[in-house]
Amino acid sequence: MKNIGLLGVFFMLTLGIAYGQDKQDFQVKQFDNVYLEGNIRLFLETDKEPHVTIEARKSYHVDAYYIETRNRTLYVKHKGEDYGFGSTPRIDVYVSHPGIQGLEMDGLVTVVSNDPVRSEVLRIKGDGLIRGELELDVDRLDIGLDGLCKLTVSGTADESDLRLNGMGKIDARGLQTTALYKSVDGLASIKSNK
Repeated sequence: MKNIGLLGVFFMLTLGIAYGQDKQDFQVKQFDNVYLEGNIRLFLETDKEPHVTIEARKSYHVDAYYIETRNRTLYVKHKGEDYGFGSTPRIDVYVSHPGIQGLEMDGLVTVVSNDPVRSEVLRIKGDGLIRGELELDVDRLDIGLDGLCKLTVSGTADESDLRLNGMGKIDARGLQTTALYKSVDGLASIKSNK
């Protein structure tokens, strides 16, 4: 009988978590760059048409972010409102794109590519607590991260310029590249096959 009671409590908690999610779809204009600011988990997926879906625990968490496409850049920025104890609500951003040339991140950001990001040139810039795993198929890759970072990149890039300032690591051992430049400053490391 006790197990049935525990099972009931578990079921109710699971049901509450599942229904506690808020999901909103956004039709956006074409973009080449993505700018993120706040507490964001970004999931990239290649598609012919650009599309953005945002999930959050509560609807007002989505409302705490400014979402717009301007000058071929998709902006997802926290509006700066306080939600208690100085916390910024986390949102999950699912971005479908035909190709990205730039990714700029500020704050607590995790980025994951569900399939290879294809582009001639891909510039990634981050400041804050940046983490993620990216699979790439690019001609030129430029990464410049500041802060506490842990990024894994794999795939192919003809030329790569990897810079890391602060504390953390870039793991590029899965990246096939013909020309590689690495620069670190602080308690940082860049691991590669070259």
